[in-house]
Amino acid sequence: MNKKESKKYRTLIKIIVCIIHIVVIAILGFCSFEVYQKGDSPRNFSEIKKENKYVYLDISEMSDAIAKIDKGKKKVHIVIEKTNSGKWYTYLIAIKTKDEKKYKSLIDYSETETNKVPKKVRVYGYTKKINNDIKNKVIKNSTTLSTKKEGNIITKKNFEKYLTNQYLDTTIKKHHEFNYVMLILMLMLVILTVTLILVIFDKDKLVDEVDKITEESIKKISKKEQKENMKNVKRVKKALKKERKKNKK
Repeated sequence: MNKKESKKYRTLIKIIVCIIHIVVIAILGFCSFEVYQKGDSPRNFSEIKKENKYVYLDISEMSDAIAKIDKGKKKVHIVIEKTNSGKWYTYLIAIKTKDEKKYKSLIDYSETETNKVPKKVRVYGYTKKINNDIKNKVIKNSTTLSTKKEGNIITKKNFEKYLTNQYLDTTIKKHHEFNYVMLILMLMLVILTVTLILVIFDKDKLVDEVDKITEESIKKISKKEQKENMKNVKRVKKALKKERKKNKK
C-alpha cells in the first residue's frame, strides 16, 4: 500500500470513527438529559414513601396552625389535596411563620367555610418523618379538617391513616441529590468527546512514523538480500570457472 492509498484508508477510518463517536455522544447526551430531568422533577407527595425526597402538593384546603416547631420559626398545618377524580388526601405541611399570609384565602375558606372557593396553591418541599413531638401537638391542638369530612377525631391509633407518617417541609430550599448514574454518563461523555477531538485533529504522526520505520526496515532488508544475492552469484561464477578449468585439463 503506497502513501496515497494509506492516507485515503486512514481518512475513511477517521470518518467512520468520528460518526460512531458522534452517534454515541448524542445517545449519551439524551440519556443524561432524561436522567437529569427525572431526578430533578418533583413527584406528588402521595407517590413517595421515603424521607428527604423532593415533592409537591396542590393544596385545596388548609387549617389554622396546629403546632410550632424550630422555636416558632415554622408552623404546622393540616392540608387537603383534592384530585381531579374527586379523591382527597390529608397531609401535614410545615411553612415559615412569616409566609402564613400567603395561604390566608385557603385558611379562611377551610375554617370559616365561606362559599368563595380559593384557587389551589402548589407547594414544594422535602418529605420528613413526623416525630412524636409533632404528632402529640397535632393530636392535642387539631381542629382537624378530617373531622369535618368524616366526623372522626385524630388519635395516636388512627394518626397515620389520616396524616401518614411524613409531613412536607416547604421551608427547605431545593438541592440537587448526588446521582451516580449521572456521574457515569457524564464521565463517558467527557472521555468520548476528548477521544473524538483527538481523532479529528490527530495528524497521524504515530502512523506516519510507523510507516517510515517500516519503509526503512524494508529497504535494509532489501539491501541485505541484494548483497546476499550478489555473494551467491559470485560464488556460482567462481564454481563455474573452476569446473571449466577442470574440463579443459
